[in-house]
Amino acid sequence: MLVGFSHQKVGQAAARYLKQRGAKRPAVITPSDRRAQARAQAFVKAFGSEAYIPVMAAESPASLGDGRRALGTLLEQHPDTDAIFCGADILALGVLMEAEHRGIAVPAQLRVVGYGDQVFAKDTTPALTTIRIDGTGIGKLAATLLINRIEHGDEERRTVDVGFTLVERDSA
Repeated sequence: MLVGFSHQKVGQAAARYLKQRGAKRPAVITPSDRRAQARAQAFVKAFGSEAYIPVMAAESPASLGDGRRALGTLLEQHPDTDAIFCGADILALGVLMEAEHRGIAVPAQLRVVGYGDQVFAKDTTPALTTIRIDGTGIGKLAATLLINRIEHGDEERRTVDVGFTLVERDSA
């Protein structure tokens, strides 16, 4: 039994969204764990740019400082970056802070999309566009299916994709 969502589809959705918003030279800042890397790879593939899309990996667990440092490095190496998909909202918050510190207008000059819809995402300046995962819903459904399996001997192997939501706010 598997209950969850497709990390590849998350990366694809972020790429489509940023392309629709006019991004031409995106980058990715992501934690180094396997699932975050899957989202990053799917983003790069789905964006389909002829240009190189830089991917920067932060140590897991990612931190606000990692996001700030990564944006600094990205801008030194790729000053024309106009969009960033962050594999964790805490990285995106660091990117927003560093952009403000450098006088970069978000989203006019740099679009930012996060992942996780953490409690602070709606309160950032600008409010963070992000991918929401229903972790509580995943847990409840997994528990229900497990109880059903125990009580009724349901041995059917099943995969349940609960999907995700792209929460449009002001940062992209």
